[in-house]
Amino acid sequence: MKALFEAGLWGAPTFRVDGMPAHWGQDRFWALEQDILATMNAHR
Repeated sequence: MKALFEAGLWGAPTFRVDGMPAHWGQDRFWALEQDILATMNAHR
């Protein structure tokens, strides 16, 4: 938990992909998917 707060995040589940803004909550899986796809496309 300490590392979560030190990163400026809170709540569970919390997801951050490649330094992008974080998403929290299971209702944000669509946003997590978009971030993963954007990162994958950027690293091609």
